[in-house]
Amino acid sequence: MWTTADPASIKAANVSLPGFIKPIFVYSPTPIASPIVFSFPHSGRKYSNYFQQQSQLSLTDLRSSEDAFVDELFPVSALDTACFVRALFPRAWVDANRHPQALDPDMFFGKLAPNPHQFSKQVLAGLGVIPKIVAFHQKIYQHRLPTSEIEQRLATTHTPYHQALSQALAQARERFGWALLVDCHSMPSVCAIETASGPADVVLGDRHGTSCDPRVISAVLQAFERQNLKIVQNLPYAGGYSILRHGRPSQNIHALQIELSRDLYMNEKTIEKHHGFGPLQTKLTHIMHSLEQIAKTFHV
Repeated sequence: MWTTADPASIKAANVSLPGFIKPIFVYSPTPIASPIVFSFPHSGRKYSNYFQQQSQLSLTDLRSSEDAFVDELFPVSALDTACFVRALFPRAWVDANRHPQALDPDMFFGKLAPNPHQFSKQVLAGLGVIPKIVAFHQKIYQHRLPTSEIEQRLATTHTPYHQALSQALAQARERFGWALLVDCHSMPSVCAIETASGPADVVLGDRHGTSCDPRVISAVLQAFERQNLKIVQNLPYAGGYSILRHGRPSQNIHALQIELSRDLYMNEKTIEKHHGFGPLQTKLTHIMHSLEQIAKTFHV
């Protein structure tokens, strides 16, 4: 027995801005059957007319920020014992993998209360929780936004997304004694680190050993290598806000981030799947099964 509805306790998830009906998708088996929670903060592709009218960019340009199709590369059907939490709202609207105070004051009318997150390298690059730019440094807006939109956007997207993750991880830990968050992303192929065999296909991030038990990381590395995927750790991506917020190994909640090179499965300019999508999905399905076996044998 399972449901795709948002948990009843996450009432904020049903609040919407113009054009947004439901900002997150939650899959949770009943009863919960695995300690694994898959999350997708950047794969949302519901672009409202309201947002498109606000922006000076085309829809294709806005979509350049997406981790496009990553949620399809890790399908629920491949491991329906696990929980899945997906942002349906686009990253260009709100970035769920940023601290909620990572705001650029120059983007808004009026003053914002100062906080240290305003000076993060992501905000300074235009990639805060409400982004200023998309790929290729293209500015999303021609004019500043009202400060009232900050609370409205975050309350209807960022907050329910992380509430859903927290609830899923808490349920998993209560049932199994531990939980594993697998945060799924894609990266521009130009960002792939060179290995002895060529550019990396995958980056596995654990915040340099602080967010996940090394036994789990070692087993996950081996699972990717068995699928002939070139994998590196923590470079250039060690794990973002989701891993930092939810990864608590000392409390038996472990977290890792997976970054897939986009050229493995899609045309990065047109944002369309190519011939590599199916084979990569098959490999990742095998890896999901390996994760389940890792979960069955891991002891906290």
